[in-house]
Amino acid sequence: MDKLRINKLFVSNVGPFEEIHLVFPAKSGINLICGDNGIGKSTILESLAAPFSRGNLTNLKKKHGSEDGKIIVSCDINGNNQNLEVSVKTYEPDKQNHKITFSDYDRWMIFARTNREITYAKLNAISSDPSLEPYGISDRVSLGIPLHDIKNWIANRILFENHYYKSNEYEYIIENSKYIKSVISILDSNFSFYEVDPKTYEIKINTPTGVVPFEYLSSGFKSAYILIIGVLKEIEYRTLEVSAQLFSGVILIDEIELHLHPTWQCKISSILKESFPNAQIIATTHSPHVIQRADPSEVIALYRQEDGSTDQRPLPSSEYGYAGWTLEEVLEDIMGVSDTKSSVFRAAIHAFDSAIDNEDSEKIQETLHILEKMLHKDSPLRKIIALQAVPYVSNRETEQ
Repeated sequence: MDKLRINKLFVSNVGPFEEIHLVFPAKSGINLICGDNGIGKSTILESLAAPFSRGNLTNLKKKHGSEDGKIIVSCDINGNNQNLEVSVKTYEPDKQNHKITFSDYDRWMIFARTNREITYAKLNAISSDPSLEPYGISDRVSLGIPLHDIKNWIANRILFENHYYKSNEYEYIIENSKYIKSVISILDSNFSFYEVDPKTYEIKINTPTGVVPFEYLSSGFKSAYILIIGVLKEIEYRTLEVSAQLFSGVILIDEIELHLHPTWQCKISSILKESFPNAQIIATTHSPHVIQRADPSEVIALYRQEDGSTDQRPLPSSEYGYAGWTLEEVLEDIMGVSDTKSSVFRAAIHAFDSAIDNEDSEKIQETLHILEKMLHKDSPLRKIIALQAVPYVSNRETEQ
């Protein structure tokens, strides 16, 4: 069975990067790239996709004032190591000039961009799968997962499911068809696939409030569903003839948590790993909920050094990953957020600390009262500040 895996990435003078080396651990089912806005997370995904795309690469620009930018993607193709190179020669937004060592394994590279919005569209007929020429496949790597054909593909697979059963060569389609229906309940056990109406071709979902067209689901539900189903559609349209479980290519995802409620952000990585267990998934994220559920080797944290260059942050790790970390600890120590407290809270705690230092009983009671109203009822800090205030509050009460 064919296999594609990214091992290393080297980028020089491209986008915000003067130079950066990244290594993608061999045993990770998913790699999560996090860091500040503008630090280069999306540029990394664009760089990984470039050798597999002959389409529009205008998102890749050389660093301002530099010579030609350079990208080297080291990958494993069926057990053979290959270095794929890209030279980026332009900076102007309306121009592109790239010299690329192309890989003919573009069919095994799928790029899910941030466009995961889908609105209702009436399906008047069901068409056959598109016949993609070689350049058509590499264009899809550049453009991302098209959304206009998802409804047609789902309707085709469900309504013609019995016909696929008649042929042994379509076993992978049968498996994928089952998954199209089951993934709804995997995302939320309160929902289930209802039917594809054979007269109207509407895809209907059973929800706690009744049966609705799948376009009527919440933005978060649709985003998660379209992400998984869109990848599955691309696997089939590229004539790989494998089920989701057997796909052993690379899936790039920009902003994996897009539109998702924190509850779903916590589980989207595990759902994707279960959906595509043999794939290498490389995703960007701004979500501490996503990072908190990551395994030890799955996080690649970028940070900006004092000279403005970008580097990979050394991360503490254990066999339990970051499961025992608070969201605040993830934000500060993994994602590099310097202060997670609001300015109002910082001012209040500073006033309390100053009152303690000055042994000002009246001010201590005043600021303590403010903090007690401000803090969460179960916050450990409530007990800490109360203990600090005890001697001064007690003294004042005694004096009175």
